[in-house]
Amino acid sequence: MSKTEIFLEEEMEVFPTPITVVPNFLDKEERNNLISYAKKNISFVAHPALSDGSKSSHYTHKSVLSSYNIDLEKKIELEIIKVAKRMGLPDAVLDNSWINIQTKNTILKIHNHNHSHISGAIYLKVDDDSSKLYFYNPNPYISMFSYENQNKFNYEYICIQPQNGDLILFPSWLKHGSDDINKTKERIVLSFNGISKKENE
Repeated sequence: MSKTEIFLEEEMEVFPTPITVVPNFLDKEERNNLISYAKKNISFVAHPALSDGSKSSHYTHKSVLSSYNIDLEKKIELEIIKVAKRMGLPDAVLDNSWINIQTKNTILKIHNHNHSHISGAIYLKVDDDSSKLYFYNPNPYISMFSYENQNKFNYEYICIQPQNGDLILFPSWLKHGSDDINKTKERIVLSFNGISKKENE
């Protein structure tokens, strides 16, 4: 178990969790090309994290990015490395990637990603009717009290309305999903996991 000794301050914000948003990581042409490639070349099946009607390439294709575009894979790895440094991890590499296609009136169930360190998602096709992405406070006792005002010290969750092209990265242990029902015809997301190079050796 790792620990550190710190000097007492008047107020400390301990155990922060980094969530990184990179807006417009992919432009419209890049997104459309990847969607077209995936629909023509990759098979999709049901996945337990998605409700009925939605499909994923998670079980059928270990790495969409490796077969599609190595340059894009490297571009994503650079962002993973930045987050790894902030978290105090050794440089990380992309381990696997897949695409989820959510249909109307479906949800992304709450889950986390085992056997990886940094996870992320790139939003290929979303709009204002697409379900938000929720991140849940890992503190199991946060809901024990009633709070007079909501703030960063007592949130049970936060939610983000992703925009087309956004890249979002987060620690793989952090539970996430959607409390909202997807109301758009298609919600298409490229997801991935990164793992520390030392773990990968």
